[in-house]
Amino acid sequence: MQRVGMIEAAHWEGAMRMKMQSMVAAALMVAVLVACGPSGQSGPGRGNARLLTAQEIEASPTTNLFDVVQRLRPAWLTAKFQGGSRGFPAVYVGSQRSGDIEYLRTVNTGNVLEVRYFDPIDAASRFGRNVPFGAIQIILDIGG
Repeated sequence: MQRVGMIEAAHWEGAMRMKMQSMVAAALMVAVLVACGPSGQSGPGRGNARLLTAQEIEASPTTNLFDVVQRLRPAWLTAKFQGGSRGFPAVYVGSQRSGDIEYLRTVNTGNVLEVRYFDPIDAASRFGRNVPFGAIQIILDIGG
């Protein structure tokens, strides 16, 4: 009888250990999914971190694009480091390079459809290798 009790205790202990391991595995999976999932947030709690939409731009109280980006996506305007150098993203209007981030001060927000940020790897794929600090692309509404 004592041996049966020991077997039952061992079985119960093994079952509890498996349950605990399952709970730990589930908790780790949730943590990984939360950490790896897209945050989608940038700036003061709105929008996609790599996109400024016309709605966000129109809702901003400023009229030049630099101020809008500074208010809603300030990380886009911070210096980046690449290969021992420090610099800022290049600015494109459509597929045409227009200058550096200071160019954004000259862009009136009235006809901007969207603005996209590209990290250095994505920028090189889209615009070529001469964008070591990334790029900001402005899409204008030329029909309206």
